[in-house]
Amino acid sequence: MKRILHVVGGMNRAGAETMLINLFRHIDRSKFQFDFIYFTDDECDYDNDILALGGRIFRITTTNALAKMYQLYKILRKQGPYIAIHSHTNYNSFMYHIPACLAGVKNRITHSHCSNSLYSKSRSGRAYLRVSERLNQWFTNRFIACGKAAGQFLFPKVDQSKITILPNALNLNTYINPDLNQYLSIKDASLTGESTPLIVQIGRLSTVKNFDFTIDFAAYLKGIGKPYQFAFLGNGELWEELSQKVNKLDLNDCVHFMGVREDIPQILNEASCVIMPSLFEGFPVVLVEAQASGTPCLISDTISKDVDFGLGLVHRCSLNASFKDWDMALDRVLAGSTVSKDEIEEVLTEKGFSVTKSVRQLEGIYEA
Repeated sequence: MKRILHVVGGMNRAGAETMLINLFRHIDRSKFQFDFIYFTDDECDYDNDILALGGRIFRITTTNALAKMYQLYKILRKQGPYIAIHSHTNYNSFMYHIPACLAGVKNRITHSHCSNSLYSKSRSGRAYLRVSERLNQWFTNRFIACGKAAGQFLFPKVDQSKITILPNALNLNTYINPDLNQYLSIKDASLTGESTPLIVQIGRLSTVKNFDFTIDFAAYLKGIGKPYQFAFLGNGELWEELSQKVNKLDLNDCVHFMGVREDIPQILNEASCVIMPSLFEGFPVVLVEAQASGTPCLISDTISKDVDFGLGLVHRCSLNASFKDWDMALDRVLAGSTVSKDEIEEVLTEKGFSVTKSVRQLEGIYEA
């Protein structure tokens, strides 16, 4: 059995984490086993899945960087041997590759899941990014990114031909042909009229995901008399703040917080549109899921063009544009034509978004 140690903050239901659990479910577990490093004591959404698949979870909760590195070193020595350490912590990855190097782990992988960072907003943050770029390059020997933009952001000084693009793959059939037998419509749950368009935003309730923008957009639409229902799927640190804003703007009849959901394929099948006004993204799994479901998307122009698979489902609008512009863009999205399931499956498989193909690619990386 060959063990790989994944370094993550925690395994909650989010883009990179969902991609990772999909890979774990489909990898040949007679040959490979995944363990996970958490930096939280909190229970996470995928804990039971990890344990059921034979994985182990190790928690490091100290905030002291040196103590964190030492604890990781002890885990690597005591719980190994590991054939690889696979870090998903972006610019902090070097902190975990240094103890891995000292522990004799030869395959040290940094996996980029983002194309920008809030660190870049301040002078000290930019200085940290420059240092981490150099240290990541020194202590990493395999570079992976979810898309070209994510690779260029985290590994700007690395020859781009040495970066492996590993798409955020899915079990495509789950989204193309969702099981609707036990599904309870969220339109019913949120008292939505059957003909009212349902606009869904999926992601952590955080600054980067820009739910503030969507709430203001919902207020604009209500103000001009356009009936829409918005469903926010996810948890996060801004839940209370955003809820208060919805109350203040008197939007409780059209903006609904649905929390973390396990029926995303079914919800996407029902949704009229996925909205994503993010400040930045790497290669968002949600947009892969939406296109696999045939659901049109309205996204900010800050998101990489690589997310558009040419199916006519992705529409872009600038965050600097007016809400009138976003309203007109939404009208165009909802008036768009549907795409056949056969075409969706063919295009996404060709572009590498089948989890079976990604698993084979990842196994090759681990065995290299």
